[in-house]
Amino acid sequence: MKSLIFYYSRTGNTANVAQVLHKAIKSDIEEVKDRKDRSGILGYLNSGKDALFGKEANIESIKSGLKDYNNIFIGGPVWALRPSTPVSTLIKRLDLKGKNIVLFVTCGGNPGKALEKMSSLTTASGGNVIYSFVVKTSKMDAARIAQASESEVVKFKETVIKKRT
Repeated sequence: MKSLIFYYSRTGNTANVAQVLHKAIKSDIEEVKDRKDRSGILGYLNSGKDALFGKEANIESIKSGLKDYNNIFIGGPVWALRPSTPVSTLIKRLDLKGKNIVLFVTCGGNPGKALEKMSSLTTASGGNVIYSFVVKTSKMDAARIAQASESEVVKFKETVIKKRT
C-alpha cells in the first residue's frame, strides 16, 4: 500500500513533522503551497482571522494524483483553534473516496477543534479517518519536535496494526 503525505507549514514545524513521517513510513510527500504571504506578525494575525471566519485559501494545484495511494496523510498548523485555511481548502478539493486518512496538526497551545473539523471535512470528501494526532510545539526546538513526531509514528503503527489484525 502506497502512502502520500500532504502538509502545509507556515513556520516549519509542520514540515518537520511531515519529514519525520516521510522517512518513517517511506511515503511520497507534497507540500501544500499557499499563494498568500503569511509571513511575519501580520501574516500570523491574518492567518488566524482567515481561519476564524472560514475563508478559503488560494492554494496551488497539487501535483500528486491520488489513484495510486491507499493512505493519505494530511497535516498543518492550528490557527485560532481551527485547521489552517490551506489545509481546509485542500481537504475540500480532494476526492478522498475509499482512501484511508491520517490527520495531524501542530500547535503552540490548544488544538481546539482542529482535528474534529478536519475529520468532518474528510468524511464529507469520502475519506475514512483511521488515525489523528497533535504535536504540541510550544518551547520546542526542531529536534524535540522530531522526537515527538517519532513517538506519534510508533503509536500510529501500533494502532493501525492492531485494527487490521
